[in-house]
Amino acid sequence: MACAKKATAQPPPALQPDEPGSSDDKEETVTMPKGLKLNAPKLASDTTLTLASVRAYLNDMDNLFTQYKVTGMRFKEWLKDWCGSATEDRTWDEFKVAFLRKALPLDFAYATEKSIRHSKQRLTDYTSWASGLRASQLQLGQAAFSDTSFIKVLLFNMDPQLSVILRQGDLLLNTGMHTDDLDYVVASKTALPKPKTI
Repeated sequence: MACAKKATAQPPPALQPDEPGSSDDKEETVTMPKGLKLNAPKLASDTTLTLASVRAYLNDMDNLFTQYKVTGMRFKEWLKDWCGSATEDRTWDEFKVAFLRKALPLDFAYATEKSIRHSKQRLTDYTSWASGLRASQLQLGQAAFSDTSFIKVLLFNMDPQLSVILRQGDLLLNTGMHTDDLDYVVASKTALPKPKTI
């Protein structure tokens, strides 16, 4: 009977780019052990940064860093100087928060919520209109803009006839947005004042 050798874990070899002189606009491919290839994520230099694109980039970097050590993070030109000075003495999680704040406009959350609240359906197809607003609301997240607030915005800004039908239907019953619920709240607020005690 043959004895099996005891396996010992060996660190993977250092990563080397396939094309050492590749430009920022080309996707960098890193050769992995056993012929595997890994595409290093980058922020596109010809597009406007959005919360979704920056989060997707950071998520890709999370996945990359949990498996492999990558030294060249491919930033847009104006983020490179900031990155060099801002990454010292920070954990990766602290860096991600600072990166989101630096890459996005200062009033991003406010401007996004404002655009949701002021958007009117008008002649737009409801599905297209609501789907676009939902995508913006999901970017902000529950803590910044809850589903309940979002549904109220839809009810106030959609086609008035559709809003009435939805508010009278069973779907919104006991949510505080059904017509009966709102009537009860109004009636309870306008109750007679308590008599004064002598």
